[in-house]
Amino acid sequence: TIDPAGVVNQYKRAAEKLGSRFVENCPVQAVETEAYAVHGKPRRKVTAVQANGQRIQTKYVVNCTGAWANAIAEMAQLKIPLRAMKHAYIVTEAIEGVHPGLPNMRDHDLSIYFKTQGDSLALGGYEKNPEFWPNVDPEFHFGLFDLDWDTFNQNL
Repeated sequence: TIDPAGVVNQYKRAAEKLGSRFVENCPVQAVETEAYAVHGKPRRKVTAVQANGQRIQTKYVVNCTGAWANAIAEMAQLKIPLRAMKHAYIVTEAIEGVHPGLPNMRDHDLSIYFKTQGDSLALGGYEKNPEFWPNVDPEFHFGLFDLDWDTFNQNL
C-alpha cells in the first residue's frame, strides 16, 4: 500500500532541492498570464501570481488546490475537467489487526471501496447520482459534511 501523503512530501522535498518554493495557506487572488504564439497559434504563459497582497513572479504554477482547482484555472484562462462533489463514506472505530500495511480493496463493478485509515477502515463508494458542489466555499478546509445516509445507502 502506498502512503499518498508520504509520496507527495517526497516530491515536495525533491522539488525544493531543485529550487522550487512552496507557499501554503496563502489564498491566490490572481494568476497573471501573457500571450505569445507558437507556429502562429495563440498560447498563454504564466508570469506571476498575486497572493496575500503580494506579487510573486514565476514561470510555473502547480495547481494542486483540489476542490478549488477550477477557480484557480479560470484565473489563468484555462478550463479543466474537474467537478467537486460531496462524497459519503464512514470510518470504523479501531479494529484489532487493521494497520496501514493492509491492501486497499475496490470493487469496480459495485463502485465500492475499503481502505485502511490508521487502525480503522474507511468504507465508501462512488454514488450513481453524485451531489455536485459547484461553488466551493473558500473557507472550507479539510472539513467533513454530516453523513447523508440516503446517499451512503446507494452503495449498500
